[in-house]
Amino acid sequence: MQQIKEYFKEIGDCEVFNWRGAYSPLFAMFRWNDEKYYKNVYKRTPISPILQLTKDRETDYLFNNDYYESYAVEMLERYLGESKEVEQINRENDAIAARIEAKYKNLIISDLATSSDSQLGFEASDFNALLGELVARTVWVEQFDENTLHRVLSDKSNRMIDKIWEKATHPHFENFETRRLKILLQLIEADKDSAGKMARFIFTDYFEVKDDSVIENKIKEIFIDREKLWLEVRDSEQKLAENRRDFELWLNTLTTEEQIVARYIQMIMQIRDWRKDPIAQAQAAFSSIAKELFLRAEIDVLYISYVTPHELTLGSEWLKTNKNDVMKRIQGVLFYALPQNLDNMLRYNH
Repeated sequence: MQQIKEYFKEIGDCEVFNWRGAYSPLFAMFRWNDEKYYKNVYKRTPISPILQLTKDRETDYLFNNDYYESYAVEMLERYLGESKEVEQINRENDAIAARIEAKYKNLIISDLATSSDSQLGFEASDFNALLGELVARTVWVEQFDENTLHRVLSDKSNRMIDKIWEKATHPHFENFETRRLKILLQLIEADKDSAGKMARFIFTDYFEVKDDSVIENKIKEIFIDREKLWLEVRDSEQKLAENRRDFELWLNTLTTEEQIVARYIQMIMQIRDWRKDPIAQAQAAFSSIAKELFLRAEIDVLYISYVTPHELTLGSEWLKTNKNDVMKRIQGVLFYALPQNLDNMLRYNH
């Protein structure tokens, strides 16, 4: 295919990173490689083109690994030089995530059937931009590993890395499972009838949102076991408090440099975990918008995973006109996205 040839010509001699798994175009082809977001955060701004090949539920998602690793190296260097700079970036990311959460909550309780195509398109575009910006601003946490430390720190630091790595990579913050269980319990306590709707993002993977009936059954199970589950949450919180005390005592045995690196490792893991919620909220929003537009276009919702967030902005008439093409994509579809003028650079073949 011409797009594949163009992609590898653009990549050149750089190493290619391939995410292989169940990643739908609806949830994966958002604007995270838009160059404008990188210019606002990174001092080095090489941006990777993306190639996504999806057939049924299987995807190969390719991008430039040299660029990918460069963000992890840059942010570690900046943190070691001036941690407040990175802390400010994190605060700005918190604000973006808060906007995604607020928009998600508002959209989920809305009757989308009363919204025009243009209103739904605006929402899809806004979520696309916010999610793209958040992921671009946090992409540096994805490729950080022990090798990143070895690349940035001097050779004499090898012993230090070996000394702290195992302890520093054990999470000393609220784990993903406990946080989401707590959210579910709180939603059920607030309003059991609307809990399933509000919790759709929790039942989102990188391909689709679980069916409402599946979500409602899970809500019923949690409601029945809620007292037992609250005890599990409290127990987890108590263990976390003990782990944090132990971690702080351990930190006090380290040199200043070792403490800085250990805290950085914790921060990386916490950001990886924290951003799962706003990413899932935006993805659940895409799904809700797509379902309404597909209903208007008289296309089975089975196929919503095979359109991109940008295509939702084109409305139900575009979907209706391109119905056969959209339905064929389940048999195999390719997307190629350059960082410039991203929406118009998406091209596909079967």
